[in-house]
Amino acid sequence: EDRTSRYGALVVFAIAVSHWLIVDVHDFAYGSSSNFVPLLNRRALSGGVLVAALAAAAFFYKRYGQTVEESERTTLAGLYVLGANLLAVFLLSIDANDYFEQARSRSHSTASGSEAVGRLIDGHRLTLTALWSIYGVAMLIAGIARRLKPLRVVALLLLGLTTIKV
Repeated sequence: EDRTSRYGALVVFAIAVSHWLIVDVHDFAYGSSSNFVPLLNRRALSGGVLVAALAAAAFFYKRYGQTVEESERTTLAGLYVLGANLLAVFLLSIDANDYFEQARSRSHSTASGSEAVGRLIDGHRLTLTALWSIYGVAMLIAGIARRLKPLRVVALLLLGLTTIKV
């Protein structure tokens, strides 16, 4: 049995997620001197790879984990799915934030006035609300279809947070 390897992988994922949150999120964020394109930037690439790796680990647990105890398989697969989805929502949200921050800074540099800035703020809020709502509903459907209680709980929390935000 390779329990040590499986738990070692969990530690490696924890380190990778921590590094991404502590280093990559800040190092690759939008800077006023750079041009920022949502989802087509270094932070999104590194985050996307991490999300894909977590999703692949969950898939492999579900698909090929017959030799692993059922409780361990469902717990770790659920943890990987949950981590992948939380990272994806976080990545999408910070990319949206940076996009609107860039648009706002460009708007301030032109003489378009406070009305344009107001529209950008409204667009930013609407974008995050739509993003969280769509992602929350998709997570809820996936959680119901795959019988993943942690995913359903996080989806409901995200939808609740979206409702409070509105």
